[in-house]
Amino acid sequence: MSQTNSPAAQVALSSQASASRPRWLSVLLLLVVAALIFRLIHDRAAHGKDPLRGNLEETPLALEDALERMPNASRLPLLLTYAHDPCPALRYAALDQLSNRPSRQVADLLEQAFLDSDSKVRELAIQQLVGIDPKRGRHLLLCALHDDDTWIREAAILQIKALLQQKRAGIDRTIVPNLIASLDDPDEDVVQTAMTVLRKLTGQSWYVRLRVSPAVRRSAIDHWKQWWSVAQTHWPVDPSLASAVPLAPTRADPCPDFALYSLDGHTISRQGQRNRITLLNFWDRSCGPCIAEAPTLVEVDQRYRDLQVDVIGIHAGQGDNSEAQEINAIRDWCRKRGVTYTQTLASSAVREDFGDIHDVPVSVLLDRQGRIRYRWEGGPREPEVFSAAIQHLLRE
Repeated sequence: MSQTNSPAAQVALSSQASASRPRWLSVLLLLVVAALIFRLIHDRAAHGKDPLRGNLEETPLALEDALERMPNASRLPLLLTYAHDPCPALRYAALDQLSNRPSRQVADLLEQAFLDSDSKVRELAIQQLVGIDPKRGRHLLLCALHDDDTWIREAAILQIKALLQQKRAGIDRTIVPNLIASLDDPDEDVVQTAMTVLRKLTGQSWYVRLRVSPAVRRSAIDHWKQWWSVAQTHWPVDPSLASAVPLAPTRADPCPDFALYSLDGHTISRQGQRNRITLLNFWDRSCGPCIAEAPTLVEVDQRYRDLQVDVIGIHAGQGDNSEAQEINAIRDWCRKRGVTYTQTLASSAVREDFGDIHDVPVSVLLDRQGRIRYRWEGGPREPEVFSAAIQHLLRE
């Protein structure tokens, strides 16, 4: 019998074949991924834009479709890459998908995501982290209770209320000091929900309905604070919660190159705004929240215009009007409402470059280097929200 037909030789050949199989599988996997990437590029060319880098309505669906077309082994690495993508909608969609794959790495990403420039990504972080790492998630929720953005504070207190109703671990009497501090929140919704949670955690009964006079609300808050001045001397303390302080966004992304033309004929560009802080507000005069937010932007403009800060409205709706008709309509709208900050018209290219903007208002704050440092989806927001962010950039 020849050597190659011996049992030992057959075992050796079998081992070599087994050892080479993973290499062939790796090559095959790379070819599949390359084909998928080619398909995505082809789709982008066919439709004129990348479906993965759109808005918060389209991108999560596009990502889900892309994931279904690729091998399981390729999905996690791709999601981890997309979690850092410059497109905020893609970061949001990737982190949302990763939340279904709990791990230490995903928990780290969600914790870091709270420092994101985009408000929706930050909200997602406080909603999802607590389900993966309850201790870190609780700490992040309490940091969010002190955030400069009212919407983040509202999301945090509502999440705490929901977790308490679910009897989730960590939402216990040790968070009462943080809730007492929330009673001084300028937002009535935050105060209202904080009282609801305090009642459940302490057994005390002071509470007011949402629409009451300031005097009635103040009376209820005073009752809580008087009770706390005595109760805090024997209240259970969690030292880890002492570090629950506001966390300002730190992410910075290059701003898309843009050219806007103001209603009075001046050109506004990314390069021209260097060394200035710029608040871009995408809006539409038929949008209720945009109308409600306009006085806020007037106040911000008047407060900071002498500090090299520009507020620029970018009207994102046109309908059936010609450009000349639209310019006249915006001028008339602004004159009637006392809106004095600079106004421009948004082209389809500008809307797409800033995240395929359709739903407004959306506000984007650029620092002196022309980087995106804050992005607020939805509105109206209060002057203090924009003011806190601008002050942060002025101090840099």
